[in-house]
Amino acid sequence: MKKYFTAFDLKVLAVVLMLLDHIGKYLPTYLPGNLDLYFRYAGRIVAPIFFYLAVESYFHTRSKKKYIFRLYLAALVMAIGNIILESIVKNEFHPASFVSVDQNIFLAIAIGISILAAFDWEKTKNGFKKILPIATVYVLGIIFLLDIFNIFYTLFGLVMFCGAYFLRGSKYLFIVYSILPIALLISEIVKYQGNFWYYNYQWFVLAAIPFLLLYNGKRGHSFKYFFYIFYGVHIWILYYLSYYLLTK
Repeated sequence: MKKYFTAFDLKVLAVVLMLLDHIGKYLPTYLPGNLDLYFRYAGRIVAPIFFYLAVESYFHTRSKKKYIFRLYLAALVMAIGNIILESIVKNEFHPASFVSVDQNIFLAIAIGISILAAFDWEKTKNGFKKILPIATVYVLGIIFLLDIFNIFYTLFGLVMFCGAYFLRGSKYLFIVYSILPIALLISEIVKYQGNFWYYNYQWFVLAAIPFLLLYNGKRGHSFKYFFYIFYGVHIWILYYLSYYLLTK
């Protein structure tokens, strides 16, 4: 199979779909028909791409510590921006139906990569010295699974990170990636039958797999700080625009 996409290409695709997803989330009433739902479906492709490429970056970066620090710094800036913007809006007008600014993919990636770093840390230790890195893996894993800090994708995300780490380069990786969403799809079909399309769209992370299969392992263009900046700025703009349109 010829592989066409560089990491940059996949990031551009993810950014476009992410924008559509968040338009569907924050401005659903201004979209015709079920377009907001289709946009939300398209957005399920985004996280698997970013998680997968984050693991690739972890393997290729010259300084894993700086990479992890940068992720947590981005997560902190995003969290502070979310709190400030939401506080401003709530002080002026905040109906019960108005969604919170709960988006922070940087935190999900930072914790996911930290788990992988703890696995590497454990490999360098012997005997009782293994206890701390192993404990770190369990604690971070629990934080991820319990969604303590509004980390989305929980079990999906943990499987994506660990799969990309332990099965890197393996033909079985995407089979593992498929198990949870297929199981969720089947359960949704059984539960909602013909109407399952409207209730839970997380299973659509499956749609990311064909794009990942076309990844050629090359970096491509480097505009990494654009992706860091765009993520926060576009969410804050859409959130405030939603507030503005509701109050004009």
